[in-house]
Amino acid sequence: MGRSWSTSAVTSITCGSALNIRQLRLPRRSRSAAKAGQSRFAATARRATLQSPIAIATATFSPAQLSYKEQLELDGLPGRIAGLEREQAQLREEAAAPAFYKSPAARIAEVLARIESVAHDLEALLARWVELEDIRKVR
Repeated sequence: MGRSWSTSAVTSITCGSALNIRQLRLPRRSRSAAKAGQSRFAATARRATLQSPIAIATATFSPAQLSYKEQLELDGLPGRIAGLEREQAQLREEAAAPAFYKSPAARIAEVLARIESVAHDLEALLARWVELEDIRKVR
């Protein structure tokens, strides 16, 4: 079992005071557990919920909403995605035409490279959209 932290250590870290190493040391059996007649296992299990004071401090802090920059990005994503999908459809239509492969090799390479680039960009934008929506749902 990992090291468990005392409540005083969590309080001192979350309140911003300096952390004393003695605060992190736990007795084998707390006095309150001994008075109540609880086993050492029960007392340790109760303290085990406080695994890391830093994790607790960061988990309790979360802004109530997306930042302004994130909200602007989220608002602009559908338009950018629609533009990329239109461009992707045009490029695929151009590449599907029989006359396309009669054009110069440089043009063929350019269009095929752009199709791959647009697909990659589209995938990245969709992933970012999902990420921002998840952040908005969590907060």
